[in-house]
Amino acid sequence: MQSPMSIGSSAGRFPHNVQDETILEPSTNEELKELWKVVNGWRVSASEGRTFCLKMVSHAEEPIHVLSSSTQPFYTLKIIPTSTSGQLTLTRQDPSKTPTSASSSPKIRAPFLNAVTTKDKDKEKDTEVLSTTLEEYVRRLPPNDGLVALLYPRSASTMALNVASNPTRGDALSIIAAAERECARLVFDSDSSKYYLVHPALNHPFVVSISSSPAWSRVEYTLEHPELPRNVVKLTRDGAGMGWLEVDTSVAAKIDAHYVVDVAVTAVMLVCVEDEKSRNVERFDAPPPSLPPTSPRFSLPPLGSPRGKSKKDKKRERGGDQEYQDGGIRDGFRKSGKP
Repeated sequence: MQSPMSIGSSAGRFPHNVQDETILEPSTNEELKELWKVVNGWRVSASEGRTFCLKMVSHAEEPIHVLSSSTQPFYTLKIIPTSTSGQLTLTRQDPSKTPTSASSSPKIRAPFLNAVTTKDKDKEKDTEVLSTTLEEYVRRLPPNDGLVALLYPRSASTMALNVASNPTRGDALSIIAAAERECARLVFDSDSSKYYLVHPALNHPFVVSISSSPAWSRVEYTLEHPELPRNVVKLTRDGAGMGWLEVDTSVAAKIDAHYVVDVAVTAVMLVCVEDEKSRNVERFDAPPPSLPPTSPRFSLPPLGSPRGKSKKDKKRERGGDQEYQDGGIRDGFRKSGKP
């Protein structure tokens, strides 16, 4: 396997006109049923593959990031800080099993609310697809190897562990080799200040290209590879904590790995989180909707309004006004010399 630097600096450049592509609308649950098959190991042909779009929402106070359809979560990435670094977990939710929580509204914050406030009977629908311990930051600095995280899909690691517990199987070695072929390494190269995803199924590593557009408050994270016709994953983030992640399954089908989509999505999202952390990007929740005006039938009368006064007060005011008017008239007569 070649060094990440062997692919040259051209792989880090953003492809021509990629910034001008139109952002897709989030895929529906019905459409994501096809993506669900792919991420579970089903291989599609180039003609069957397509691009899926997931909406990304990040919590303002907790390290939780949700990729959702137009109505419910699909991926949920959680990073739990530890004393040295952090523990990353990626889960998936089957789009054919709609959550029964009351928060399954397609509003902006609904995907996050679904993922966080899910009831116990909904939690069993979440499938943990990848879990790893993030390396300490010092490992990215020379003379260390730059490892950020080891991305081992849960399905592949479970398969290897099951075979290891039964070494008498004749195909044990081939199964373990196939499982290890799914494990990738996310590394940081301090010389180029770039992140690389080293995958055993490819001769050269991916490079995570970061392209920012200050005028539009937008940053794009693209997983590029010189041997692939298009990008497998691209994440676009805006300044409001929202984003869109695009997955091309026709390109993923060209890679000899069953769970490469889970690995690619995890790598790009992790680079996004690390990049925003280094740039001190702050996230804020949207303000709550303003309360509707109170019905006029039950609204309090304004200060000084006759409606809020008793009949006695009204009569007293009318009497005072009359006295004031009579007094003013009498004063006017005195000044004019009239009796």
